[in-house]
Amino acid sequence: MLSKLSKGKFDTVLVFRILTAISIRAGGALSTLFLSAIVVRTFSTESSSLILGSLSYLAFLSVFMLIGLPTNSLKFFSRLENEGEQGLLKVYSTIYILLALFFLVTLTALLNFFSLLSSVNYIALYCLIPLGIIRLVCFFLQSLGHSKTSTLFMSFFIPFTMIFVTLFFVSNIRDFFLYYLFVSLFVLFFVTFFWYKIIGLPSISDFMCFTFGKLKIAFQGVFKMWVNSMASQWLIVGGQIIAISYFSDESIVEFILSQKVANAVGLVIVVVNLIMSPKFSVYFHRKDYDGLLRLLYFSTTLATFFSMFYLILVAFFPGVFVYAFGNSMADAGTVLLIFGLIQLLNSLSGSVKQLLLMTNNVSFVFLLTLCSCFILTSGAFYSVSLNSIIGVAYSVLCAYLFQTLASYIYIYRFFKFGLSEN
Repeated sequence: MLSKLSKGKFDTVLVFRILTAISIRAGGALSTLFLSAIVVRTFSTESSSLILGSLSYLAFLSVFMLIGLPTNSLKFFSRLENEGEQGLLKVYSTIYILLALFFLVTLTALLNFFSLLSSVNYIALYCLIPLGIIRLVCFFLQSLGHSKTSTLFMSFFIPFTMIFVTLFFVSNIRDFFLYYLFVSLFVLFFVTFFWYKIIGLPSISDFMCFTFGKLKIAFQGVFKMWVNSMASQWLIVGGQIIAISYFSDESIVEFILSQKVANAVGLVIVVVNLIMSPKFSVYFHRKDYDGLLRLLYFSTTLATFFSMFYLILVAFFPGVFVYAFGNSMADAGTVLLIFGLIQLLNSLSGSVKQLLLMTNNVSFVFLLTLCSCFILTSGAFYSVSLNSIIGVAYSVLCAYLFQTLASYIYIYRFFKFGLSEN
């Protein structure tokens, strides 16, 4: 059956949607990199380290506080839409938003009240509330196929706006995060308005259709989704967070910028996976396993192409990044190359993991991601004991290598034995 990966025609409309979404996401990625370059060139090394470190914490905490709702909505909402349950879609999206808002507000207040994160600017923590809801609603939009709009709201508007704000209005760290909070609230208003414009506000009759049986389905597997989402995000920013706590400001800026450059390619994988996730779920429930394999082959090939392009750029033209980010990247050649290899591995395994998540294999992905995080964390702390920030990067590489090998072994067994038994 695996030989069918290379066979079959692809929907040209799907290809166009993916390439359009990638173009938009590329704009967002370039905006994020340009914003990082402006921060490095505008502020001192110490201030740049604090700003970039705070943004890394925000990326992880916004996932942590959403208790797995975004990933769960991709699967559940696409099913509701496919079954024509528009009323329940309105009800459950509202329940998800209110529940996420409760957790975001509560945990943000606790973090600030007890000063649990001294390495994060206190104003930055308040950005968690709008950023978390934006992320959640963008996943809602993605579940219904609005990939371009979701990409614009989630990865483009905030960094693009902050570029101009930082250039003309920001003079210190406090101003930077105050404007970041204001821009996030602005984007939150528009993305929420757009969502309810598409599906409509829930009515009393919609709530009358609400049943606790459906509620159980809505939150089925949400804990594993939550842990998996946190672990996946830890694979992205865990090395940064550990580096923030133990290394010098110069090393932190070099490490974070190198990973941000590499993550620009990783965003392509995110786009592909977000578009493919609802389709994986629909094809699986239709028992169209050949279609699943074709989608997997296409998404993996596309992501790998972009990763190879970046790897060649890093290997042969590292001066491009030094020119863009200044002296902060002068000694980052090795770290850049390591993260290039990481993104290549990520492109090979990312779609496989997403397919497994959408086909009732959450338990395996859950275990796989936890093991990968253990490899990263244990290796990173060992590197800290050696005072080697390059060792932290190698720890991330080992985690992704393990994840890629285990994913392909399991997907082979899944298609060769698992489906044939059903």
